[in-house]
Amino acid sequence: MDEQDYELYVRVYDEMRLLRRKPQSQATVEGKIDHFGTPLDFSFLKLQDVQSLRKETPRAGKRKPIEKEDDEEDAKKGDALNALNEDKLDGDKPKDSKETMIIRNIQVPSIVNILATHSVSLQATKVGMIGSRKQDDGKEESQRKKEINYSVNSLFLNNNEIRDLSGLFTTLSTFVLYEPDKLQWLNLSYNYLIKVDHDILNFSQLKSLQLHGNYINDLEEIRKLNEIGTLQTLTLNGNPIEEIKGYRLFVLGLMYQRYETLKRLDTVLITKMEFDNVIVWNKHLNAKIVKRLRKLRPSKPKQPPAKEVDENAKNGVQGNSGAQAQS
Repeated sequence: MDEQDYELYVRVYDEMRLLRRKPQSQATVEGKIDHFGTPLDFSFLKLQDVQSLRKETPRAGKRKPIEKEDDEEDAKKGDALNALNEDKLDGDKPKDSKETMIIRNIQVPSIVNILATHSVSLQATKVGMIGSRKQDDGKEESQRKKEINYSVNSLFLNNNEIRDLSGLFTTLSTFVLYEPDKLQWLNLSYNYLIKVDHDILNFSQLKSLQLHGNYINDLEEIRKLNEIGTLQTLTLNGNPIEEIKGYRLFVLGLMYQRYETLKRLDTVLITKMEFDNVIVWNKHLNAKIVKRLRKLRPSKPKQPPAKEVDENAKNGVQGNSGAQAQS
């Protein structure tokens, strides 16, 4: 090693040693800091469709501001005009003349006289109160201020009365979430779902999907989910398809046709033996059972409760029918 190589080696070693002494924290790194906020919770709100999310206030989490309709804005403007008119009327009324008395405390000396009497410097007092803080602290604080990007990656829609998921992604992206494509956890359990809508496929980063406690009775609906290449956890227990003999093997066979990312089914870890059986099933038996799979249905699948009719709408229909009968 000649002198130039040795000097270069020493210089690099010193720089590395200084970097180890002063590690750069995440707060001083340039750029944005991504952070996932509180899960957005719309559970137990008796929602009957995904369009209800446009004006629903969540139980927890932060959503987009709820848009106000034109009628509400007009009503607010009318209230503001009425308030202004009332203020004008109050201003026109003669005011009662009342004498006001101002009480001044002349005995208390000012702070400047006290400091002058005791020979205390105002600059020294300022330094003593603030302390010996460096002027460079302001620069360091300004450097530590970074833009934090909050996004929602968990959505809870469980324990509602949702029957159809069509338009879910559009509704979320337009009215509820700023970045719905970053959603990773979606809970749709305990609703009135009969089928799996293709709208779920728009969530390209989805890792966990809860569909248990619904009314899905066709295994062909599960085939749609094998297009989600990031899905790791899936729950389907409590649906009528669970009554089909060999249900777990059929579901795993459908899910592993394209991707092999699924790790848990119905909160149970998928074992190596199950995985091997599914691989054999897909290679040798899948072609023979595809036609039969479409016919596999539970004997007596349960159906969701009948949709409740709005009482106001019902009364309106009855009133119209009565008027027609009289005419």
